[in-house]
Amino acid sequence: MVIFGKGYVGSYLSKYFNCIGTQRQYRNNEHYFALEEKASWIYHGNTAVVTFDPSQVSEPLWDEFLIYLNSSFARTILLSTSSRYSQTIHIGAPLVFNDRVSKEVLWQKAGGELVVLVGIYGPNRCPITWLKKGLIARTKKQVNLIHLYDIAFCMEGLLMLPKIAESIFWDGQEHFWAEIETLGMKSDLLDKNFSRKEQKSKRIFKNIYADQNEKLMNNRSFQTFSDHLLREYSL
Repeated sequence: MVIFGKGYVGSYLSKYFNCIGTQRQYRNNEHYFALEEKASWIYHGNTAVVTFDPSQVSEPLWDEFLIYLNSSFARTILLSTSSRYSQTIHIGAPLVFNDRVSKEVLWQKAGGELVVLVGIYGPNRCPITWLKKGLIARTKKQVNLIHLYDIAFCMEGLLMLPKIAESIFWDGQEHFWAEIETLGMKSDLLDKNFSRKEQKSKRIFKNIYADQNEKLMNNRSFQTFSDHLLREYSL
């Protein structure tokens, strides 16, 4: 397996699967890859997982990259976000129209798989911290989440199955900001008088319907959501 991109998710996936993870800087003899430098398109194997946002890539270059991947890997997976859906989050839901989604559509037409991620939290990314920094408006009631570690677990489950055109990874739970606030205050991570700002939210909560992720998480021994949150806040 080759992970293209060593951002927050890509770095962890390369460690979890003990596989090649590429990056744009030459550093410590790590694997170099830059999309605009075709001389760096040297990787091949069974599975390619592309973690970077393709929205700024020109369509001709993206087309060439897809040809390279399809000739070098048996299976290609692109990570996306739930912001691609305009209303509800489910396979086949109406999409927004932007450069990223247009590249994802080309990816799928070329035979690649798409993995859609909801809100990602994990080490150094704690929803309680988002509240404390004033990033969450009072008008926001719910949030869809998945832990970084569970992204890797779901990916492992996905790779055991035949190709799936589109998958949605989430933790299968309803999360309410009020409950996260209460947990933060009970654990003394938020002030007892904490209150979110009165401001307009730029994003509208989208209901999620992703029954197919149950087969990826089957027999998973999840930590409780509160355990996850409190651990990540302490890291």
